[in-house]
Amino acid sequence: MKSFLKKLGLLGFSVLVLAVGMELVLRVAAFAPAENTNPAADRSATFYQPMPGRAHPWTRGAADALRIAAIGDSFTVGVGVQKDDAYAARLERLLNCNEGMPPAEVRVHAHAGTSTFQQRPLLVEAFSNRPAIAILGICLNDAEDWTHPKRIQRWRDEWMTPTPPAFEAFWLRHSRLVSFVASRLWMRGSASRCVDYYRHLYDPEGAGMLRLRNAIGWFRDQCAANHVAFVPVVFPLLSFDFAPGRYPMQFAHDAIRDVCREQGVPYLDLLPAFQGDDPVRMQAVPGIDPHPSEIAHRIAAEAILNYLLEQGLVAPGYRPRESGSNAFQHEVWDKTIRRIQCPPGLDGAAPAAEDDPKP
Repeated sequence: MKSFLKKLGLLGFSVLVLAVGMELVLRVAAFAPAENTNPAADRSATFYQPMPGRAHPWTRGAADALRIAAIGDSFTVGVGVQKDDAYAARLERLLNCNEGMPPAEVRVHAHAGTSTFQQRPLLVEAFSNRPAIAILGICLNDAEDWTHPKRIQRWRDEWMTPTPPAFEAFWLRHSRLVSFVASRLWMRGSASRCVDYYRHLYDPEGAGMLRLRNAIGWFRDQCAANHVAFVPVVFPLLSFDFAPGRYPMQFAHDAIRDVCREQGVPYLDLLPAFQGDDPVRMQAVPGIDPHPSEIAHRIAAEAILNYLLEQGLVAPGYRPRESGSNAFQHEVWDKTIRRIQCPPGLDGAAPAAEDDPKP
């Protein structure tokens, strides 16, 4: 018994020494000069707003313009990027690449922080410009029912970091080791808590899904009554791996697909357009602000353009000419990536000089 207690005491002492050592290491590391790894460092210091008279220059004074309304929330507003980098502005530029076609205008009618059912007045506002097409940007949180804010807040509190009790808060404030371990444990479970939050939103019997279903039907009917083509566009959650089988939000996309099919509304799901992309590059500020980056807005605009062309909603003449260097440039990128991932010689084969593409 004495031998067992002695071993137990030595084990406890070893753990204590290890913990003290780690505490000292973490405290010393905290005083080391930090590297410049601010993920928001490349964001614009100022977001510029063009004057009304300078917006939509192609259609100024035009009587035969192709007018499109972009309706939605902060994604459509373009939070986190310059106005001319948002997908609506990029789509407008793409539609105006060719001569001999009526000029195109993509006007934004959006309000950050709203769900789809709250965006109905925006469509009514858009009708005053007589659009031919109404693009409704749907984000996965558009199933939030803000008529019950306490319920939404409770689910968000379950997702976000809970307020620790006084005893835990004391150790989190005074121990680098405890705060380090606690933060890693919280981050490990953050993704699953996020998914749980969205499962609440997409409960088939929930009020949020009912409001989303009714809103899609209302948009469809109003667009039909005003002879406007209705195009819902679904954005993925940009903070997750988009690969099939690894993207955890597929259930939300499936629910929106079922709603659109039930309402008889063709729609565009942007998830396939993002598959294979790095989610870090898709976010305005990785890990901080999951709004779309300039890259994500460009991907969305190109996918929407191709969808409008494929569905015959815009004339084929609006398709921009492609650069002859597309294939060459992608070949260069692909070969460079392969060499970075597996440098020549490491796979047992000598590098072949003739593999270098010639411009």
